[in-house]
Amino acid sequence: MSPDRVWQVFQGIGLAWTAVEVGRAGSIGVRRKSVRPLAVEGVAQAGSWAAGAAGFKAGGKLGAIVGLKTGPGMLVTAAVGACIGGLAGYVGAKRVADATLPVDLDRAMARAAEQVPSRDEIRQRLERLRRRTSD
Repeated sequence: MSPDRVWQVFQGIGLAWTAVEVGRAGSIGVRRKSVRPLAVEGVAQAGSWAAGAAGFKAGGKLGAIVGLKTGPGMLVTAAVGACIGGLAGYVGAKRVADATLPVDLDRAMARAAEQVPSRDEIRQRLERLRRRTSD
């Protein structure tokens, strides 16, 4: 089995797992009336896919180097190395994302929403700007 086929198999499994995890985060977010679960999952999935792909490539190369002496066994060691590297990248990135996102994301978003000017404030600012530039 070629490395591309191995990657396609794991990619399919990963896409299905991503859909499940995002669905869970969405239902938790609806129950809590919070965006945080989806935000955490979005960052975790993006980082996990990137780290998983990098780990897959690095692990495959390392596995190929380890299995170089065995000849046909090199394909097996490359596939195993790719799987281990991809899994390590995925798990590591997910843990980092879960640990680093702010706990008070809802409050931060509420503060940001409060700072958005209303339509009337925007009109007043534009009118002041027009007066300044027309003089």
